[in-house]
Amino acid sequence: MKTFPLAAIFLLILVTGCASHGTWSKSDQGAWATLDESIGRHEQSYYVTQWGEPLSKKETSFRDENSYITKDGEEFLWLWKPDGTGPSDKQGDGWELFLAFNEKGIVRNWRVGSYQTSLTIADVVRACRIVRASILDELGLAAHQHGIVNGPRQFQLGKLQLVVFQIWDATTEADAAALSLYGRLATQSEIVGLMEARAAEVRVRQEAQRRLARRYADNDYGRMPSNMFGGLLGNGFMGPYTPNAYGPGMNSDATGRPFIWKPDFGGPALGPINPNAYGPGIGMDGTGRPVRPACPPGWAGPC
Repeated sequence: MKTFPLAAIFLLILVTGCASHGTWSKSDQGAWATLDESIGRHEQSYYVTQWGEPLSKKETSFRDENSYITKDGEEFLWLWKPDGTGPSDKQGDGWELFLAFNEKGIVRNWRVGSYQTSLTIADVVRACRIVRASILDELGLAAHQHGIVNGPRQFQLGKLQLVVFQIWDATTEADAAALSLYGRLATQSEIVGLMEARAAEVRVRQEAQRRLARRYADNDYGRMPSNMFGGLLGNGFMGPYTPNAYGPGMNSDATGRPFIWKPDFGGPALGPINPNAYGPGIGMDGTGRPVRPACPPGWAGPC
């Protein structure tokens, strides 16, 4: 079965960009709080001897006032144990610990970056189905396992925890659908497909919001109030509305008027519906299609 590193799922759930490298904070607990006392007293060769070869090396440079660029040292990267007690003993796992040396091999500064994990989607799915109550502990991603109270490392670890919960949600939803249709649990490809579909919905919604914001900016309407579309569904229907009030797909607006969400093209609307996603009165269904409120076909009463 094909597996994917857990960090790769950031792209599916739109955790933006590459992880930024934070700086160490003394609000971190345990060995992290005293790590600076053991850094800076030795030359470059000492750390290589004590910690082993770094995971990577990168030349650093200096640009002077005349824009001349000269090499002024190197930056080494090691992976460090979650509790900060020493170099990681698990390949591909650990906190990024960067040491910058000048040309003489003297430590210039150091910082802690992102947490790297070799966990795969399959690992998380398996944990979701077995140990839901303590999934972060089972996967080694709980804050207390990393000696974290707050600070930059908490933010970095939080992004990985968000990925786990996204996979958890997708696994639960996909399993429910697969059990209902086929009497089995969902496959990894079905779970990943669902996550990709959800990510696509988010991208469509974000793009619609950007286009709407640009339209108002171009027309000099000024800043849009956050409640601009409050109570507005379009075609005279008023929100908030009650989904399925008169049966499957037959909704009720705030005044009790029945309506359906009618796509601009294709078959019936598929939920969930995001009202006004494409502008006033133009919503978006679960597939990203524009939908508008409309009277139910053949409805005998007033609409």
